Amino acid sequence: MDLYLLVSGTILIFTSIMAYVYIRKLRGVFREYSKAKTLLEDIIVSFNRDLERQGEEIRSVSQGVEEVLLEINKLKNREGAVGLESFEERIADIRERVETVSKIRERLEARIETLDRKIEEVFRRQDEQAEKISRLESSLASLRVNVLEAGLEGAEVKTAIPLRREKALSKLTDTELRVLEILATEGEKTASQIRERINLTREHTSRLMKSLYSRGYVERNTERRPYIYQIKREMLELLKRRRELEA
Repeated sequence: MDLYLLVSGTILIFTSIMAYVYIRKLRGVFREYSKAKTLLEDIIVSFNRDLERQGEEIRSVSQGVEEVLLEINKLKNREGAVGLESFEERIADIRERVETVSKIRERLEARIETLDRKIEEVFRRQDEQAEKISRLESSLASLRVNVLEAGLEGAEVKTAIPLRREKALSKLTDTELRVLEILATEGEKTASQIRERINLTREHTSRLMKSLYSRGYVERNTERRPYIYQIKREMLELLKRRRELEA
């Protein structure tokens, strides 16, 4: 009993320390992700403002062109130097406006290139943060398995299986445990495929899988419909170890 308490206390302290370290790392990663997201939002807002300003300038040029065209139509029925002089002034004005449009286009192209570079940098930083999060989650999963195995090795073989079930599987029903065994041995499945194996209604199976997912026993791929469920790696190791001890 004293050995069991000593092992349990050691595992608890070790787990608490490691969890604290990983939580701090995860917070740092999420802070970097938030900075990248804020930067991207600022870039988009600034770019939209520039587009609005340049759009107003282009509309102004278009309006000037329309005015010149109207004047040309009027001049068709006119004669005299006054009309010709007015026409030349309008032509000069439209040339100036066309040059303005060209400058606007150049500024817009340069702005788009700058925006592309900044967006690529933001996406690169987000990919780096996602990779860090993935590595941290993988390390944390391995830590959980190692802690469970350490607890089993520190106790007698006779008490190992009850201890494992008490700590990790005690809240599972026989049906839930069977679902985990199916996923562990046969790989990922949809809720419909699981329902065919456990002979429950669709609603009952759906609630069961949602419960296993919310309690952290399985993972769910939401990129496809219907959702695909797979057992978490630490639970896979746990069931594998359990079968070895029962053999």
